[in-house]
Amino acid sequence: MATKLTPEEAKERKRDRNIAWRLANIGRARERLRRWCLANPEKVREHNRRRYLADPGKARKRSVAWRLENLEKAREAGTAWRKANPERSRAFSAAYRGRRRAAQEGAPVSRDPAILDLYQFANTATSAPCVYCGLDPGPGLREVDHAIPISRGGAHSMDNLAIACKTCNKEKGSRTAQEYRTSLAYAGAPTAAR
Repeated sequence: MATKLTPEEAKERKRDRNIAWRLANIGRARERLRRWCLANPEKVREHNRRRYLADPGKARKRSVAWRLENLEKAREAGTAWRKANPERSRAFSAAYRGRRRAAQEGAPVSRDPAILDLYQFANTATSAPCVYCGLDPGPGLREVDHAIPISRGGAHSMDNLAIACKTCNKEKGSRTAQEYRTSLAYAGAPTAAR
């Protein structure tokens, strides 16, 4: 007479049978997984996000290894993604340049995903006034500015970033936000309250 399995034992036995079947039928298992992934893109995205958040370093190493083994596929996929997502691509590039500059200057660098969202918002929002002059130049004419410049020890982090029009950002240069506002007030130019 067979003994009844506990729920844990039954689950383990089923898992072992599934592993044995996948090893014996690798081609069929891969095809089944591929079809499931195509039918459930949201679940795949959520699984990948949880896996990345559990160990970002390991995920990056895996990604780099795949790209090195599949250079041509990686280039084609990157080109297709950039064509399909031009605003997000510009935001990625701008955020990367900010991180790289900060790292070169030895400033603290944050990998907060909200930074990427701020760069994308600056490029695409219908209304986002400049923190210095208060005017809204429109999409494509805004930049993300470091309130305390990286060259003066400012961090590349959310609490040091603000949306500015290109004109104010260029005029501000390597001054802090407070120094620039003081120069605007001294020149009699309108300034936005922050």
